[in-house]
Amino acid sequence: AAPQNNSVLKGSCGAEGNEGSVQWALTDDDGDDSYTLTISGSGAMADYTANINNETKATQPWRASATGVEIEKITKVVVSKDVTSIGAFAFNGLTGVSEYVIGANVSTISQWALETSAAKVFNLNGNTNFKTDDDGVLFNKEGTTLIAYPGGSTVRDEYTVPSTVTAIADGAFVGCPIKKLTIGKKVTEGLPSWSFNGGVLEELDVNCPFGKSTFARITTLKKVTLGDSITEIPEMAFYECKWLQTVSIPSGLTKIGTQAFFGCSSLQNVTLPESLKEIGYRAFRDCAALTSITFPDSLTKIGIDAFAGCTGLTYISYGNGIDDIGGNAFGGCTGVKVIDLHRAIKIGEKYDNGSHENDSDLDLTHACIRDANEVKYYLRTVNQANSVKGNLEWGNNVAGGGNTTNTYYILTATDAVLDYTGQTITPKRAGYTFDKWEAVTVSQGSTTTKNVYTDANSWSLASPAVTVSPAS
Repeated sequence: AAPQNNSVLKGSCGAEGNEGSVQWALTDDDGDDSYTLTISGSGAMADYTANINNETKATQPWRASATGVEIEKITKVVVSKDVTSIGAFAFNGLTGVSEYVIGANVSTISQWALETSAAKVFNLNGNTNFKTDDDGVLFNKEGTTLIAYPGGSTVRDEYTVPSTVTAIADGAFVGCPIKKLTIGKKVTEGLPSWSFNGGVLEELDVNCPFGKSTFARITTLKKVTLGDSITEIPEMAFYECKWLQTVSIPSGLTKIGTQAFFGCSSLQNVTLPESLKEIGYRAFRDCAALTSITFPDSLTKIGIDAFAGCTGLTYISYGNGIDDIGGNAFGGCTGVKVIDLHRAIKIGEKYDNGSHENDSDLDLTHACIRDANEVKYYLRTVNQANSVKGNLEWGNNVAGGGNTTNTYYILTATDAVLDYTGQTITPKRAGYTFDKWEAVTVSQGSTTTKNVYTDANSWSLASPAVTVSPAS
């Protein structure tokens, strides 16, 4: 819509104490219903608090509610030569701007000052405090801070952040027309949040620290490779990256944070390194395409709801370090067919059914999935199998009135290897042969459903190969 007769298309925008020294004006010089926003006068601009499209927090005087000019119709920003700074959030959200003219004396471009998604050119107009490279990317004069990538430029297959760069500014890659982005380990300042969205980014190769929500909701992202220097995936780092399929996790990673991969519904396989110690709250919640998970021996903690809603999950294998499994960690994972706890020596033998007795263990309870049917549970002892069977098969106030579809295998050989695909229930063990699973009678659960077995007397040393020398 065109501005109303009573709309204000000019005013002051100077910093506190300098309010009247810097002015703004919106002009439609060509009569084509596209506007230029000009910042003139001298001194520093005011800082603003939010993206201009935030109806409750935006305070920029050139916002549509104040001028009647639709935001996308502002296509050019000119900052005059005697203006010394561009205020925080000043132009953030001006998604139609394709050209910035930055005056000769601008020395500061503040947090989220520019909107890069449609930008094609940053014209420095004699300014020596900043520079652009052959790709039109805007940097500080030393080349150590990448300020803005021109999101309106031609789509390219790959871009590598220059090795001189140690910091990337807020919003630098919003709307970036890059399919693969590589960020090297020379970037020592943590990457900013929500600064890589809205473009065509399909692949990330990251070798530097990053923080909360850095790559959240990049809806085009399919593949991520994390460098060896990364030891933690922070909170919400890849939150709701719905098309993310593959993540390569480095060998030194120790923690996957709260909601790090929440809602990554296309994520298929994740290999967890032997260094990993903690998986946070809802870290993989609603990763519906995830089919299996093997926890390393180093892992000690799995957070509440960590894998809840992973409806494609078919098997879960625990290492020997786990001793803290949060409530509802696998809630709704009703497709699981194998839960292997036989090496989890720190998990107790008694299922906690709410009575919280001294020798009961909520971690054992949280490892089991009550609503999953036909699950093969691989457990450590007869007592553990007896307790799990008894509690899962309890229902309608009677033993055997609950879930009687599962099978419980007591696997005493901690070095045994299982086939989680379901093709065979015969375990393998180096240097041994396996005879058969022997039935075990336990006291809890259904008395008519015989579904507990042990390997206790079924292993025998494999016969050594006999070498026959040829006759002389």
